[in-house]
Amino acid sequence: GLAKVLLVAGKKNKLAGLAESQASTANTAIGLTPAGKLWALNEGGPPFRFRLDERGSPVSIGYDTLGGTLQENMSAHPKMDAQTGEIFFHGRVLGKKKFYASRVVDGRMTDQAMLSVHDGFHHDMFITENYVVIIDGSMKFGPEAIVKQKPLWMFEPE
Repeated sequence: GLAKVLLVAGKKNKLAGLAESQASTANTAIGLTPAGKLWALNEGGPPFRFRLDERGSPVSIGYDTLGGTLQENMSAHPKMDAQTGEIFFHGRVLGKKKFYASRVVDGRMTDQAMLSVHDGFHHDMFITENYVVIIDGSMKFGPEAIVKQKPLWMFEPE
């Protein structure tokens, strides 16, 4: 899976005549923003905008960088506040100890908080009227475990 994405995706796009901004591996979730934008999402990049044509078929628009304010990855499950129109998301830079929660207002990222979390599966979050809650999961990803014939994901509560 991951090796295929890393090794083949760019070559497939080039062979298909697609620019990097015209194609994405965003295949985890679909989001409809309060402003009516359709996003295809995954954990490894910005949201990919598309629209539906008159037959209902998807048409690529390109990556949504939130007016140039989004420079890093967005989670596949951003939370939309229907009352305020705000969007909240978290993200991480793989291979670095960088994890953050961000807020989007009027189509632009306005706030970002850097968070200190342990390595693990920080897949989702939720919002309340007053708080953004990031789930600090106990599932740890360990590719070295495969060599030892152990599961790729391990439960480590400490």
